[in-house]
Amino acid sequence: NPDQLIPPLDFLKILEDEGKNMQLTTRVIDLACKFMLQNPGNYSVNFTKDDLYKVGRAEEIINQLKSYWINPTRFTWEILENIDILTPTAKENIDFFQKQWCKISIDDFGTGNSTLERYVEINANFLKLDKKFIRWIENKPKYQWIVKVTL
Repeated sequence: NPDQLIPPLDFLKILEDEGKNMQLTTRVIDLACKFMLQNPGNYSVNFTKDDLYKVGRAEEIINQLKSYWINPTRFTWEILENIDILTPTAKENIDFFQKQWCKISIDDFGTGNSTLERYVEINANFLKLDKKFIRWIENKPKYQWIVKVTL
């Protein structure tokens, strides 16, 4: 149904099972770069488990950005909450991005593997709180408290 929004984790699992996550990332970056050529600002892109675990993937992506003359500092790479283990290769990719002055964000903080430990482990620049904490913040004091102590 073209009018129905499909959450990323629903279709990312299918792409992961078919080994096509990195193709999607490459396509999204191409589209983002074309958009960024005409639009100032900074943008975020999800970094899948397949991307994170591939040796040299961060360097491939930085080269892709540079082929469009896009400054890597305009990108924030979001580490998804379903990434359970940060392998040495994953850490190398994150380190490479950070050395290129890219920012790192932990997506859906407070759910899945998006924890305080992960924040410290990768030295993230940002935490993106999961929408369930924000959706009810006005009506539920417990959610207000969680957001307050997290910030």
